[in-house]
Amino acid sequence: MRLHKVPEAFEQLVPQLATNEQARSLFLELLRTGANLHLLKDYAELIEKQAKAGNPWMQFAWARYHDCVQPEAHSNAIMEEYYLKADQAGIADAHMCLAFCWRDGDLGMIDLEKYAQMRQEAVDRGSHTAVQQHLRDMMNGRGGFERDPWQAYELLDKFVRQSEANGDHFDPRYLHVLADIANELGRKAEADLLYEKALKAGDTTSWFWLVNLRCCDEKGNITDTETCEQLMNEYNDYVIPEVFSTMQLCMAAYNYDELDEDLQHDAHQMLKDNLELSYEIGDAYGAFSMGYNYYLGQFGFEENNAEAWRWFARAALMRSSTAYYMMAQMIADEYAPEGYDEEFQHICELRALRLGEDECLGKVVQAYKHGFLTDFALEIEKYHLPAYEAKEEEEDDDEYDEGDDGRYDAYA
Repeated sequence: MRLHKVPEAFEQLVPQLATNEQARSLFLELLRTGANLHLLKDYAELIEKQAKAGNPWMQFAWARYHDCVQPEAHSNAIMEEYYLKADQAGIADAHMCLAFCWRDGDLGMIDLEKYAQMRQEAVDRGSHTAVQQHLRDMMNGRGGFERDPWQAYELLDKFVRQSEANGDHFDPRYLHVLADIANELGRKAEADLLYEKALKAGDTTSWFWLVNLRCCDEKGNITDTETCEQLMNEYNDYVIPEVFSTMQLCMAAYNYDELDEDLQHDAHQMLKDNLELSYEIGDAYGAFSMGYNYYLGQFGFEENNAEAWRWFARAALMRSSTAYYMMAQMIADEYAPEGYDEEFQHICELRALRLGEDECLGKVVQAYKHGFLTDFALEIEKYHLPAYEAKEEEEDDDEYDEGDDGRYDAYA
């Protein structure tokens, strides 16, 4: 697992699940990274067969497979069914995955109270996924928490130090979460070391953030291409989807438009191959980048709205908020394929908002006020409308403060 050999790890762990507690723990660790499920496509029939035969570990794997890969139109129904079965069999991570479904609206409308309740239940039952999310929510001030990154940092730092002192194995994603919190607190050097440590311990998702810290400016644009190339070469032999999708960021840094025709052709083909591979092994950014390149007609891609839509839709299935946003934008600009109306545009905006695209808050509320999204009235009235009104009030206060020279207070 430290070498990111997912299929090999899967083959070694499965025969031991019935009797080996450590194998079960590592199996759950393997399935926590969504991209890993894309690397298990060749084992889908085996997972399904054993899941239907009642193996709770494979039921969880089958639910995760449909959650992350979305291979069928009714994948969400299969996901829910098998998460519930794994949950009833005592797998606490399954309980937390169901909580995520309520947070993101995968099972209908969102229910943030139910999400917070289930997250705490999963923590109490020993789910490492839940503990990691508990700390993230504490850092960001979400899911029922007041924002407190320092407390999250102190709790997790203590856990990591104690585990390392005792020589205990622990999920390297804890190091990633600690790096995220350190980064949020402005401790960039510490975050850098933690991301690298997490990556070497097997957390592939740390690679992108390591590149972001070492090679990018505040907007995420690569400014140090030499260091980026070194990192890509160092981990090129590992199956890490972000290694390949990072080529999209590199292309802008290399000034594609200034290359001669032959070099442009080679660069375009390399980018296309890398992004397609990135998507195949589980990175939504790879699919989104393909769509964006077709949408703009950049880096040697022909401007093609049909292809852009197809790739944005793929990224959206992998929970890319920006992909949903772009699909909504394409409908609004009348660039989408036939059959996608204004109602679907606003559904895309709602899904983007659920996944963190805060810019869609106003779009969703205004659409609702104009008679759209009525099927989601309860969700909008309960969560989005109050958030929108609070934001409007805050902006009004800021505008007043900027123009206030003290005379009004003196008058009052």
